[in-house]
Amino acid sequence: MPDRVAAALAVLAVGAAWAWLARGLPVLGPEGPGPAFVPLLLCGLLALLGLLLLIQSPSAGSDSERPQGPGWKQAAGVLGLLALYVTALAQLGYFLATLPFVVAAMWLCGARSPLLVLGAAAGFTLGVWVVLTVLFAVPLPRSPWL
Repeated sequence: MPDRVAAALAVLAVGAAWAWLARGLPVLGPEGPGPAFVPLLLCGLLALLGLLLLIQSPSAGSDSERPQGPGWKQAAGVLGLLALYVTALAQLGYFLATLPFVVAAMWLCGARSPLLVLGAAAGFTLGVWVVLTVLFAVPLPRSPWL
């Protein structure tokens, strides 16, 4: 089985499993979206991306012709960073944990322009903060020092 087909099936399987886990939560609450709204929205996005990968797989060249991506070492590095991030989030707060995590993850994935890495990390950190705290009123962990 080509890598693209396997990746598409894996993305579809993760989306289906996630949707199955969210099936018992209400989609709408008394004041708007309920606890299942965002997970199911992301499941739909995963399903769409999985289908797009599946549609593209026959037209893609063989795996040996395509340039290889970052690979398993980088994926393991990002997962390790994610574990550190989750641990640091409660201790350092959202901003002090998220900005270095995004910078390190981008660097591991091959981004080498310091301006691009810092700008994207700062924009992502601030953008997520605005969406969660301003639009959805979700309190994010605060730093004990700020």
